[in-house]
Amino acid sequence: MKAHLLALMLVIGIASGCTKDKDSDNVVNSTAPVTAVEAPSSALVNQPISFNLTVAYPDGCTSFSKFNETLTNRIKTVTIETTRPAELDCTTAIVYENKVYTFTPTEKGSYTFKFKNYDSWIEKVVTVE
Repeated sequence: MKAHLLALMLVIGIASGCTKDKDSDNVVNSTAPVTAVEAPSSALVNQPISFNLTVAYPDGCTSFSKFNETLTNRIKTVTIETTRPAELDCTTAIVYENKVYTFTPTEKGSYTFKFKNYDSWIEKVVTVE
């Protein structure tokens, strides 16, 4: 009986020592360019506007993390934040992914949306009524 208890404690001790600490993950955060945007030219106040984006990742390991956005005087800038494992060998081919960005305007007016491309911005203007 003691041998079984000792073996069980040994297994539990080894298993708990093999857990990976999430804070020690070594990842690289970056941004990815938006290469195409499809958007309506008009919308209604308090109704969501959907933008269909094509995003270019630099390799097969990079993935979407979140939208970074700012709104100043009805000019909305949007960049794509990405993440990838730091020490992983990945394909070097560009990988494209479709993402949907949604914005709900709370005021009438003309909004300019700027999506970060490689060295410039793709701009779309939406009139909200």
